[in-house]
Amino acid sequence: YYVIESTQAYDPLSGSSRRCAREDLSSTSPRRFINGTSFAAPLAAAVASQVTRVLKTGASFKRLSNPDRIRMVSRILRASQVNGSINGLRAVMLADAWNRHG
Repeated sequence: YYVIESTQAYDPLSGSSRRCAREDLSSTSPRRFINGTSFAAPLAAAVASQVTRVLKTGASFKRLSNPDRIRMVSRILRASQVNGSINGLRAVMLADAWNRHG
């Protein structure tokens, strides 16, 4: 798998890293580098959806107003970040912990 950031991609299996370049965008290779918000936004939305799903199983989340629910999901996503990237597993675990401890 590849860990993808906005300007650099790191392959943990080989231990190599390289900066994304213009030619990567026009490449037809399935291993081309993908970066930017067009790639990150759907992933962040998917993690936010999973966090919301976990939070909805708890009674505390149901008592929050809609703006407070949005703030809670945003707070969890920010808290789950590792090196500037959202960690989906960590986000879901934080949501679950919040459900248990309010």
